[in-house]
Amino acid sequence: MPFGNLPTSGGGLRFWQIKCGLESHGVEVISSMPSFTYLTEKHYAEIPREQRELLWNWGQQDSILAQTKPDAVIFASNWDHFNLTRPLSIPLIIDLHGSRLIETTMWGNPVDTDHKVTILSKADCLLTAGTRQRLYFYGWLVQAGRVPSSEHFIRYIPISLGPDMPEHASSDMEAYPQFVSGGGWFPWQNQSKAIFNICKTIESNQRGRIQIYGTPHETPTISVEEREIRNIYQQIKTLSESSARISVNGYVGRDQLIEIYRHADVAVEAMTYNLERELAFTTRTIEYLWCGLPVLYNDYSEISDHIREYDAGWAVNPESQQSLSAAI
Repeated sequence: MPFGNLPTSGGGLRFWQIKCGLESHGVEVISSMPSFTYLTEKHYAEIPREQRELLWNWGQQDSILAQTKPDAVIFASNWDHFNLTRPLSIPLIIDLHGSRLIETTMWGNPVDTDHKVTILSKADCLLTAGTRQRLYFYGWLVQAGRVPSSEHFIRYIPISLGPDMPEHASSDMEAYPQFVSGGGWFPWQNQSKAIFNICKTIESNQRGRIQIYGTPHETPTISVEEREIRNIYQQIKTLSESSARISVNGYVGRDQLIEIYRHADVAVEAMTYNLERELAFTTRTIEYLWCGLPVLYNDYSEISDHIREYDAGWAVNPESQQSLSAAI
């Protein structure tokens, strides 16, 4: 989650949104994060002490539940991390932030579909971030023997951020236009064509800059799919080493990243099509828009329609050189 200077994941930011929403209505929320995720392990010492004491590993969720004695449980982000084994006597809400099955399949290590069906059979209420996701999960509910009698069994709660929006300042004229890209690099998130096009254009025109934040995860094991995305990232990093107009950075804290967004001109998130991206209601896009940035986005997902309707950027075919070049 976004603790001060720490970087955050999309799932962490999604839960932070739900947490803050509940707290604004007077609900006390106790948060317990997994201890074994990439960002948690990398920044363990910087996580607030009270939060570190509630980190869980496999087999520990039941004990944390017994320790905190909540009135309800919200399981957020990655349903495949659900590890409660004791029967629950309190409501269980599961936030289905995205399709973990599609993500992990594209990562070369698909999660257990029987486990997914079992988990969905336990829920008292499900949440989704997008309407397309909502329809997708209805099929899984039926497999779990759940045919909802109310449309509110799966509740649509879109990605949203605080009402106090950052004041957008734009870049200085020397850097204009300043493109920015933030977030992790995963096998299902390939925006290389857009970024390579921007790099080529700003170099040939000798105008503008692009700043890229985030990296592929530095895991000890690597799939074929991860290797491909790491190679793309390395190619872009190599370009940056010979150009002052291209900047490739690692993860930075969310507060720092918001400041960078505030002084940029265009956010880049035009990713190659796959089913996960079509269903995703992408967290970073909403954060870009929240910071006053128009977004160079794809033309096939749910947010694409909002970008078109509100003239909030460019919904382009990320596979089309002509479409990308025209937008850039």
